[in-house]
Amino acid sequence: MALALVVCGVALASLPASADPAPGDDALFAEQLASGEFAPALSRAEQAPPAQRDARLGAIARAQAAAGEPRAALATAGSMRDDVLRSQTLSESSSPPPAARGGAAGADFSSLIELITSTVAPTTWDEVGGPGAIKEYRNGVYVDALGVVHPVVDQDGGNRLNQLRQSVAHAAADGRVRRSSPLRKISLPRLEREIQLRLAAGQPLDEEMQVLAGLQRIRYVLVYPDTGDLVLAGPAGDWTLDRENRLVGSDSGRPVVQLDDLIVILRHVLNSRDGEFGCSITPTAEETVALVRGLSVCDGGFTVEMELQESPAEPVRSLKDQMN
Repeated sequence: MALALVVCGVALASLPASADPAPGDDALFAEQLASGEFAPALSRAEQAPPAQRDARLGAIARAQAAAGEPRAALATAGSMRDDVLRSQTLSESSSPPPAARGGAAGADFSSLIELITSTVAPTTWDEVGGPGAIKEYRNGVYVDALGVVHPVVDQDGGNRLNQLRQSVAHAAADGRVRRSSPLRKISLPRLEREIQLRLAAGQPLDEEMQVLAGLQRIRYVLVYPDTGDLVLAGPAGDWTLDRENRLVGSDSGRPVVQLDDLIVILRHVLNSRDGEFGCSITPTAEETVALVRGLSVCDGGFTVEMELQESPAEPVRSLKDQMN
């Protein structure tokens, strides 16, 4: 049976009996991080107040990455609700120190040591003249005072990412995401979280994400202030490439809403002064000259309106020919 090894790099020298342990939940949480007890630390983080929950999950994810457990760190970061803090945590956890020779994680525990010495009986450490000491050491398996081996948090090999993808697409693995729906809902925060996790794991975005699960038109924008959710809703269905190599609905022929286009529009609206955008159809110089020549045939352009009213087909056809 394969055992998951937790690389622990911090050892606490026993403090004298006269040293009073620092009360409070933060001290215990710091000890759990330092000793690599990520499972109880996760449980404690989930029970923390909302204002502290994501901060603790971020600390756990960084500690897991430093201990050489990138998948566990990715799963922990994925459970964070604050998208900004999640992005910061993934960025800090994506480039852990390189592993040392011999299979050791080579992690830097200076931040954990600083956290411990500042929260656990801060006046008793040797740096301030106390008898307590803390140092790094290399090991393979952590066993606590009761002789209990603490395994690393279960690594599901990508199942969590698959669950997130399914929740974004609002469909199971039976292909329902390609079925026609009069009102398909796409959660932007969930989509953003999935993108962050996939990029952090070095995985590409799947086709369902790139076409927003076949969304053909944004009919509603649903805002949920209590949960912070922002949902796009509209008709959707299966998609295919048309003759001009454009992604369109298989049944309707309408262009599908693509993720990169949505990002460009959102960035423009957020960063521009008025939020307006558009495109110009500018003819070439040759086409402009041809248009002027075509208008000059109609008495200098003064009789074009009358001719269009009497027989619109021929003048319009002539101008189209001039403009190609």
